[in-house]
Amino acid sequence: METPPAQVLPHSPPPKSHRSRKLLVAIGLLKLVHATLMVLVAAGALTLTKTSVVEAIRDWAEDLDVGPRWRTIGDFISTKVLGADHHLLRGVAIGAGFYACLFATEGVGLLMDKLWAEWLAVIATASLIPLELLETLRRRSWTMALGMAAIAVNVAIVIYLAKQVKIRIRESKLARAHGH
Repeated sequence: METPPAQVLPHSPPPKSHRSRKLLVAIGLLKLVHATLMVLVAAGALTLTKTSVVEAIRDWAEDLDVGPRWRTIGDFISTKVLGADHHLLRGVAIGAGFYACLFATEGVGLLMDKLWAEWLAVIATASLIPLELLETLRRRSWTMALGMAAIAVNVAIVIYLAKQVKIRIRESKLARAHGH
């Protein structure tokens, strides 16, 4: 026996939401993981401004002379990471701190089911895609593949969140039309 189609009466509640919270929660948690990583980057950059830390790491890096790959890693650490200017390291710490705040705000807002957080995530994520693409195209081999995969994930997140924002706005208008 078929059920009759649901009628929307003037004072009936709006239809149930078609939004999926599971993916929004997953994106929110991913944003919080990004925030945590940025805090670690900022702390690491500030730590590298201390001479005693740099000397200890340099000694460790020089001890990596156990094969060509380890020596390459040790040379990279000694010349690139430990040779970085203190102003550059402070700039990295400030930038990473900014991104940590942004990602944490997005993550907490998404977990709290806030529309502004969805908008913020769409705008912030979409605005970073061109920079990520430029940086990824400079890489070689497997790191380029990882970068392209990360960009694909970010594009998918932007598309998904933009659709969720549209659904949420439509539901909000429908609720207002029904007086809720």
